[in-house]
Amino acid sequence: MSGQNGFPSKAFSVFMDMDKMVGSDFEAGLITSTRDARREAPRLESGCTDVRDSSRTPFTR
Repeated sequence: MSGQNGFPSKAFSVFMDMDKMVGSDFEAGLITSTRDARREAPRLESGCTDVRDSSRTPFTR
């Protein structure tokens, strides 16, 4: 982690591993984003940029 941290943040980081705390949620989000991007790629490549196109909404599973 980089940036300016005050004393409480520095003390917290000594005892808690932030990568371990949020790592699995971060990876799950990346997987979801990748899946959604791959699902939308054919529609965007075909020239359809209207997000209101009801035949292929980004939230249809």
